[in-house]
Amino acid sequence: MITSLRRAAFAPVAGTLLTGLLTGLLAGCADEPVALSAPCAVVLDGSGSGTELDVEKLMKKHLATYLSEQGCGTLTYSPITGSSASSRCNEPTADLSPPSPPGGNVGEIRRRALVTALRSAAGMLECAKAEEKRASQGSDVLGGISRAVGVMPGGQGPRRILVISDFAQTDSTMNLYRDKRLGDREHRAELIARLNADARVPDLSGSQVVAYGFGAGFSPNPDRVDLLRAFWNELLTGPAKGTPLETRA
Repeated sequence: MITSLRRAAFAPVAGTLLTGLLTGLLAGCADEPVALSAPCAVVLDGSGSGTELDVEKLMKKHLATYLSEQGCGTLTYSPITGSSASSRCNEPTADLSPPSPPGGNVGEIRRRALVTALRSAAGMLECAKAEEKRASQGSDVLGGISRAVGVMPGGQGPRRILVISDFAQTDSTMNLYRDKRLGDREHRAELIARLNADARVPDLSGSQVVAYGFGAGFSPNPDRVDLLRAFWNELLTGPAKGTPLETRA
């Protein structure tokens, strides 16, 4: 069943995007295709807020392009659910640049790897959505990012992490959608310190985090979006030892 869902989810992508994307993946010298060596991850929001956000649509639109522009050699998958760390949804890390035999068609080998990787992402998202319906609801965005970081393989350059989520962390300890004190810097610092004390903040040094869908639930209120961004940037550049979040429309 999951396999058929994956095929259906990315059939349009295979027909309309892959040719152009592979041109980028194979750009460079005519005899030597460009190396794909960056370790990448995609973190997909299967929680209730993620459903309202239409994560599947954003994934279809942006994931393949992101992999191409970043020169991703591997792709690790991680779900966002009410309890991301303990989620049973799992896909093995994909090799986007598998070895080619002498005289082999590198472009075709990479195309097949990319198609398989996109189907695996669709499968991960479907699993997370189904799991969220059965389990306690929430949106553990930080847990999804932490899980990805914990299993990403090594590679050249910074780790690239694509997160498709509204970033409204909602669990037993906080609810950023309803937090009336999010504009208080000291309150944000207390929330972040609590997360760090509970060992829930990943080490994001040497990582770049890109977000699609950020603040979607707050879109009628740009001031709330700015406060949400302040929280995440203070967390990422503070105890996570990373760089500010890059948000894309």
